[in-house]
Amino acid sequence: MSHRGAWRPSRGVDLRAELARQYRRVRRLRLATTIAALVGLSVAGAVTVGAERWTRDPGFAVLDEVTVPVLEAGTVRDTAWGNRWCIGQCRVRERVWLSTAAAPVTVAALNDDVTDRGWRPVGSCASPADVSRLCLQRDEFRLEMWVAPNCDAGEDCARATVTALVRQATGPAPGVSGSAVRSTLLVRAS
Repeated sequence: MSHRGAWRPSRGVDLRAELARQYRRVRRLRLATTIAALVGLSVAGAVTVGAERWTRDPGFAVLDEVTVPVLEAGTVRDTAWGNRWCIGQCRVRERVWLSTAAAPVTVAALNDDVTDRGWRPVGSCASPADVSRLCLQRDEFRLEMWVAPNCDAGEDCARATVTALVRQATGPAPGVSGSAVRSTLLVRAS
């Protein structure tokens, strides 16, 4: 009683040796599959992490560093204009917060926070009488912050509005020698 198509060892072939050879082949295939899956998962993870880093706007990353407790996180409003690669007009990023404290307290907290992060004052920073302005620079970025009382005439100004602009610097950071960095002229009317 013979089955058609059934495997039969040919003359001189040891069944045990043939099974051992097939077992080693299956084991190598499983190992190669496992390694390929691990490499694929590693590459996918790196691409996912890298994509966020490559697509994240560095100007808004600078603004994300500002972590002053008096600023209300839920009140953030972001806008941007210009070109990220400075074609035509360099990119300007703007973020507006509401503060839970009065303007002088907010200015002091902001000044402490940004100077602790390496920002240095740049030139003169003129502002209207009721608005405090900080002009700072770090690396290739210039940060301008306006802090204005958030109240109408006759009210007690217990809150403030903070407007921050980040743009390319017009020159090297304070204390750093080097050539000037391209910039755009920013004119802002309040």
